[in-house]
Amino acid sequence: MKYEWLLFDLDNTILDFDVSEHYALEQTLEQVGVSFQPKHLSIYEKINRKCWDAFEAGTLPQAAINETRFKEFLVALNFPTTNAIEVGNYYLEQLSEKAAFMEGAEALLDMYYQKYQLGIVTNGLKEVQRPKLEKNNLMHYFKIIIVSDEIGVSKPNVDFFDTAFTEMKFPPKEKVLIIGDSLSSDIKGGHNYGIDTCWYNPNKKENKTIIKPTYEINNLNELNRFKII
Repeated sequence: MKYEWLLFDLDNTILDFDVSEHYALEQTLEQVGVSFQPKHLSIYEKINRKCWDAFEAGTLPQAAINETRFKEFLVALNFPTTNAIEVGNYYLEQLSEKAAFMEGAEALLDMYYQKYQLGIVTNGLKEVQRPKLEKNNLMHYFKIIIVSDEIGVSKPNVDFFDTAFTEMKFPPKEKVLIIGDSLSSDIKGGHNYGIDTCWYNPNKKENKTIIKPTYEINNLNELNRFKII
């Protein structure tokens, strides 16, 4: 086999984060007495993306993401921000309650978890990622689980991958493939660390960056069909 280790991003690679996000935001707004509307999701997504981009750029600590995004979100809804922390924490509780697999993900894990060493490498909050894996009975698939919030550093930082490789017992880099939907974290991080990368691009977005993945797929089934693994 060309690879011994397959490292997967979690959100929007294995699990459909959009399903979880929609559910959690709807429940959170109901909690504060607001009837959910599609525009609320659009407003939140824009604020959330800005916060995570700031985190990946090193300008916003991960511990501050949840309070920051909900302060801005409540301001956008003309709500007082005094309970932003409580609202944000309720959202995190709901975020792990409902999840759905990305197309082909469950079958892929069932097929390959005994053939390869599988790992999860995720930029996420510890209050969400591990409960999400546990509640969806995913823990047994993975030999390692690296959550940025637990180790204090995120993809694409080299230190993130150092931690992963330490837990993996330092396999040859040419035997490791990272698969994820983010060019800026998964693909850039893997490339900078010297491992092969596979950009999972189900929406067929145009790559307008200088980041070049080793492979690009639009469906997880293509990992096998294109003989990547």
